[in-house]
Amino acid sequence: MPHSALERRFALYWRGLNGPALVQEHRFATGRRWRFDFACPDVRVAIEVEGGEWSGGRHTRGAGFNDDCEKYNEATCLGWAVFRLTGAMITVPDLERIIRFVRSRQASFLSTTPIPAGATPGHQAPSNHGMD
Repeated sequence: MPHSALERRFALYWRGLNGPALVQEHRFATGRRWRFDFACPDVRVAIEVEGGEWSGGRHTRGAGFNDDCEKYNEATCLGWAVFRLTGAMITVPDLERIIRFVRSRQASFLSTTPIPAGATPGHQAPSNHGMD
């Protein structure tokens, strides 16, 4: 269950728009405690719901902002696309755009993943257990 009211609103809209499955609080960097609010790990897409932009919340103050920049920069170096949403951005048009991006990336990953000889898409190839 999402922690904040904004995260709950995001999850409600996402489900209502039939968005791809997401993992909540996904840890993405070995040795760090960083988590994404929502992620589609198989295609490295993350969604961060940023609250407190008008009330001086953690994400907009010096140390918190700096920590977030470090986290997002590391995520980019690791190949993640990170979407940052304020409460005002949790709208049908904005989420539809992100859903299109995720689905496009999923299709791209599927088309570039080699399928071993003898395998059919969506099924594991039979193993010869090292008997070549």
